[in-house]
Amino acid sequence: MKTIEEINSEIEKNPNHPDSYYFRGEHKFHELDDIKGAIKDFLKAIEIDHGYLPAYYLLSEAYSSLFAFKTALNYALKAIEIDKEDEVVLSTLVLILIHFKKFDLAKVKMNRITQFRFKSTEFYNCLGY
Repeated sequence: MKTIEEINSEIEKNPNHPDSYYFRGEHKFHELDDIKGAIKDFLKAIEIDHGYLPAYYLLSEAYSSLFAFKTALNYALKAIEIDKEDEVVLSTLVLILIHFKKFDLAKVKMNRITQFRFKSTEFYNCLGY
């Protein structure tokens, strides 16, 4: 994994490359626990590329971690618009729906996930395994 300094250097060289903002945001979110800084980077990635699915997904995760579930839901739904079959995004959506006590809709989405060959441990977490 690249360091923040290396990614910052890449951004200086090419400020219009969404991957660099995404990877810096991912590093801030997962390694530095800088959720607000990560959100800014994910939003910049989306500003550059409106269809950048990974940034929408991690925005949903970041806002969920801040307990901003309505905002998290909006970003999860946007990610689903981009790829209706992404099991990781669907798993996140299920967790948010459970938070809102939308159990019937969460069950529908969980059933949708089972139609795929899922790799995500989040799905199993939803089921309580």
